[in-house]
Amino acid sequence: MRVLATVGLGVALFLAACAPRRTTQPPQQQPAPPPPTTASGESLQETPPIEQRSEPVIIFEEEPAPPETTAQQAATPAPVGIPVFRVQVFAASSRERAEMIAQDLRQIQKEPVVVVEEGGLFKVQVGSFGSRLLAEGYRDFLRTKGYPDAFVVEISPGP
Repeated sequence: MRVLATVGLGVALFLAACAPRRTTQPPQQQPAPPPPTTASGESLQETPPIEQRSEPVIIFEEEPAPPETTAQQAATPAPVGIPVFRVQVFAASSRERAEMIAQDLRQIQKEPVVVVEEGGLFKVQVGSFGSRLLAEGYRDFLRTKGYPDAFVVEISPGP
């Protein structure tokens, strides 16, 4: 029995010695070099030195925020002769289905949502942007919210 206990203890010590060791040592900080000086000994450094931190810095990626458009910008009609841009997210032959999508959109974002009937289709369009660039930014935002097929449409001004 003693032989088995001795052999078992020997095996355990052997395995413990072979196992990789984990040690945690604080990161060694290098001493900051002295600030540059002039020949007369005056410091040339205008800003305080950067504080060295030993803990890790964690960076979180955030989902893109919608482009900022004020309520006044959205509600202001475009001047006559200037096109308006919208983001179209859905089209169907059923008004009921288009209205359901429009209602869902009204709950997740702040831009105006309209259902437009054209050529037998009911199209769900979002926003009223004065430039294609603003509309494209909002299209990208809507794509992150589950509308991957969203695209920009130009609404031609009426007479």
